[in-house]
Amino acid sequence: MQIYINELGDGNRRFSSCLRMRFKAEIALIIALVVLSLFLYISAFAPLAAGSHVKEELVGYTLDPLVGWTTEAVTGWSEGDCIPFRYSVENKGSRAETLDLELVFDSERDGVSGIVGFESFAVPAGSINGPYFDGGEGRYSWVVTVPKGETYILEWCARLSDEAGLWPGASLLVSAGDVPITTNDLLVPDLVAGETAVAECGYVTYTIHYSNVGDAYQRNATLVDDYDETRIVVADDGGGEDDGNAIIWRIGDLAAGKEGYVSYTVRLKEGVADGEAITSSGFIDGDLREKVTDNNRYSVQVAAKPGPKADAGPDRTINLGDSVMIGGIPAAMGGDGGYTYVWTPASGLDNPSEPNPVASPANTTDYTLTVTDRRGCQESDVISITVIEPIFCGISGPDSVCEDGPTATFYYVGEDIMGSSAIFTLTWKVDGRVVGSGEEVTVNWRGYEFGTHNLDLEIVKESPEGIIGTKSCRQVVLYVESPKASMTLL
Repeated sequence: MQIYINELGDGNRRFSSCLRMRFKAEIALIIALVVLSLFLYISAFAPLAAGSHVKEELVGYTLDPLVGWTTEAVTGWSEGDCIPFRYSVENKGSRAETLDLELVFDSERDGVSGIVGFESFAVPAGSINGPYFDGGEGRYSWVVTVPKGETYILEWCARLSDEAGLWPGASLLVSAGDVPITTNDLLVPDLVAGETAVAECGYVTYTIHYSNVGDAYQRNATLVDDYDETRIVVADDGGGEDDGNAIIWRIGDLAAGKEGYVSYTVRLKEGVADGEAITSSGFIDGDLREKVTDNNRYSVQVAAKPGPKADAGPDRTINLGDSVMIGGIPAAMGGDGGYTYVWTPASGLDNPSEPNPVASPANTTDYTLTVTDRRGCQESDVISITVIEPIFCGISGPDSVCEDGPTATFYYVGEDIMGSSAIFTLTWKVDGRVVGSGEEVTVNWRGYEFGTHNLDLEIVKESPEGIIGTKSCRQVVLYVESPKASMTLL
């Protein structure tokens, strides 16, 4: 019995020890749960209590350029041009994070945006909301979600509006929060034009060199040259459009680094003195505005050098076998003096190197007078001498008329008028007064004083070619008084 009790006592002691060990384990577990709960509580509610959330680090707000992607000035101006960008960011945090992106076109004008759309967005991971256009601010914005542990690469292509190139101070600004990705000015064209002039022999030749020394092409380039219409007349417009005081060349699109030339020639007007200043000025322009415009305009001045003026005289008509002096009085003027004269052809001329030779051509001939001055400047003028066959003129009729028979008829003696293809006009005159026309005329001399009178026949002959010749002939007629008989008685 004792042994049982003792054994029981020993058992009670072992049971009590187990209870104590279990109690200690439970207490430790409770404490651990309390600590864990407290830790979880602090982790969950401490940021809220502080009123903010500490965003885990986003690393790499930098461009990662590849071939074909630009990190510098944006090229391309036309509507629809696509401007490529590439942006990468690494999220080394333990959770996904959001990133606000903005794309701004700064045109230096309020309320105007040069971005009209996007070609594409390539999102390798995460998600994207947008882009959204803020018309009031003139910018696009979008929100991207960057998964944890990811290197986020966003590629996009922004399209510029057709008006984007109108503001040379414009720039594209892409930013992630306060961190800029790129802030580069857009490329712009820069048109340049200059002119040279050469004056010689009464003419001025202008040559205009134009080019685009900018970094972007210029659209619809136009070159305008304003000449002095009070002193010159355009002789060759060089393929431009002459409106009477300026010449316009439609050059069209001009790429960066391209150049060209145009040339035109003008003639000095009468009265422009030797050495007189002739000024021409102009400009080149295009649709796209430029930062530098002073070099778009030019002006050039040249001293006039008038050439000689040749005067061959008025056209003449002569009968075959007749002669006439030709050449103006004077035959040359202006220029630098010291003239030499050359008439061509030389046939029919008594001296083809004189200013006023005598011409006796055998047939109708055009003579050209070329005058050369001391500068070597030349000018020519032409005279036409029409040679017609001689017109025969004769009068048949009495050369005296008596008072007893004062009426007499006179006849034209010459070509067969009726059988000729030419047109004849005959005019009869007595002492300068017309008395008839046609091939014959009857004159009553009773109205005239006794004595001699001039009876003239004037003939005008017009050939079928329009060549007109004249001829006249005269007959002197004596009008006498009738004798009176008298008888004397013896």
